[in-house]
Amino acid sequence: MRKNCKNKFWRFTQSAAVLFLCMGLASPVNAALAAESAQSAQSLQEAERELQGALENQKAAQEKYNQGSMGFVEWMMAKDGLTQLQKKDLEQAKTILSEACEENFSRWYGGKDTGLPENRKDKVTCLWDDNDAASLKNTKASFPILKNINKIRQEDQNYVGAMRRNPGETNFYVMAIAQTGADRGAGLTRHSRLQISCENLAFGYKNPEDGWNREVTAFNQLKESLGMSVLSKESDVKAITDLADAQKKTVTHYTNLFWSADQVMGIGVTDYGSYGTTSCYNATAKSNYENKYAIYTIQQFEKLFMEYYATVDPDVMQARVDAAQQKLNDQKAQQCTGHDFVMQQASPGAGKTTKTCTKCGYTQEAALPTAITKVTWWKNDSAASEPANYQIGDEIKLEVAGEVPADSADNQAYVIEVSNPSVAAVSDSENGSYAGILTITGSGSTTVTVYAKYDPSVKQEYTLSVNSKGNNAQAETKIGTVFSAGSLQYKVTGSSEVTVTGLSQKKPKTVNIPDTVARGKTKYKVTAIAAKAFSYTDVARVTIGANVKTIGSAAFKGCKKLSAADIRSKKLVTVGKDAFKGIYAAAKIKVPSAKYAAYQKLLQNKGQGKKVKIVR
Repeated sequence: MRKNCKNKFWRFTQSAAVLFLCMGLASPVNAALAAESAQSAQSLQEAERELQGALENQKAAQEKYNQGSMGFVEWMMAKDGLTQLQKKDLEQAKTILSEACEENFSRWYGGKDTGLPENRKDKVTCLWDDNDAASLKNTKASFPILKNINKIRQEDQNYVGAMRRNPGETNFYVMAIAQTGADRGAGLTRHSRLQISCENLAFGYKNPEDGWNREVTAFNQLKESLGMSVLSKESDVKAITDLADAQKKTVTHYTNLFWSADQVMGIGVTDYGSYGTTSCYNATAKSNYENKYAIYTIQQFEKLFMEYYATVDPDVMQARVDAAQQKLNDQKAQQCTGHDFVMQQASPGAGKTTKTCTKCGYTQEAALPTAITKVTWWKNDSAASEPANYQIGDEIKLEVAGEVPADSADNQAYVIEVSNPSVAAVSDSENGSYAGILTITGSGSTTVTVYAKYDPSVKQEYTLSVNSKGNNAQAETKIGTVFSAGSLQYKVTGSSEVTVTGLSQKKPKTVNIPDTVARGKTKYKVTAIAAKAFSYTDVARVTIGANVKTIGSAAFKGCKKLSAADIRSKKLVTVGKDAFKGIYAAAKIKVPSAKYAAYQKLLQNKGQGKKVKIVR
């Protein structure tokens, strides 16, 4: 009897425990799940707040960034412990900038067209405009020019007696005059009329030193013609400039270097005006400013600027937003029960895109084909690299292979299209192992296009012709087709010509660009290297074949390891801008002996350093 009671009691307590667990009243598992869920929700809220904060900071920083030099001046004015000289310097700079922002070119130009964008309303300076000299972008660009000016002043030997030039210095006031002077000069296409003691508008030059470098040779020739081996007094400079005027030679940009052994200088660079990029160089004797305004070395002033720029740098702010967004995405992804990704269309030739989960919004990068390397036409389990000898009723399975930088889900999807369905129809492969199936439906001609689903620019095209007997299908590769052979990728540019567009392998150290390349039964001459074809790769040696006529802009830009280039072509007629910029500093470019003189000129100023040698 007692035994039965114990069994009944055990069954009761066991049932109660199950009941409590089902009700969630006493389950440690449920409590842990609830705590984990609350923690996830809290982490998600924190990530959302972090992203919102990053976006607000980015907006505030952009507003400051749009204030250009005025924002820099006001940031400096807000600092504690400024001296009276610093305050006076900053007040003068703010006045110059404010007045230029209010001034209209009609004061100087009589209503004529300044060539400036309409939304500026012909204002001399617009702080929000990134192309103005007063923008932070162009202020930042002025420091390398200021440093180069000092380098020229230090190295130049045409100084008068003991007045050897010391490094020029700067301040907010002179920089404001130079910047608004550049903006004004760009609209006027002449001097800005704001000079302090010396002013040079370098119309058409990226910076004033370009003008000086062009004129130093003429200056030295005139000096020698006057029997001067060195300059001994300031009147020597005037004698040379007078002779230059008489002979209608320009040396006055170069002689700006003579302005005072100690000077305060400023540079303004603007991207507007009929002359394109315009630089304004202002200078005054340091004695005019000492004990009146604060003066800084170029390095000191640049350090102040970069301290301010770090607080408004658009790239830094965007990076913070991106990091916060990624953190939020990761939080969402952790809580998503099975992603349902949708792939986005890519920019042409990008080689990558993004895919986004429709459930949680998580975004992930995906690699895409950069070229279609092979299309195999399967008929009755027999493979052919080109279509041929098909009859009406034949089914052809198309297998497509592409050059893909990395594996990623659904990144090698291809589409088959035909222009004339009465000749061939397209259907999907049942198991997805083929890009599509063609069925020959009648005689005639049709274009068959094979392209990457998410980047239609990666494609190959065929012209398929079937005669009235329905058994003589032929194909030809169309212009624009991209294919790979060996370590290189090519693009068909003519019936028998191709251009090298880049690498088909990741990191070959040696590249041999051949005279010809075969695709199927067709042999193509390799006549060009595309713009940016090998830029920023690890290529160390390159041989350029005998049929190359063109090397595109930036073709080898940033190839820091490229130490040897062997140009075997005698047909080369065009080498684009910056084709060899940033290659190995002591690289050698070998050219045919018969073309040595011509190629030296052709390869001049293509971005390579001064130590790069052209040899034969």
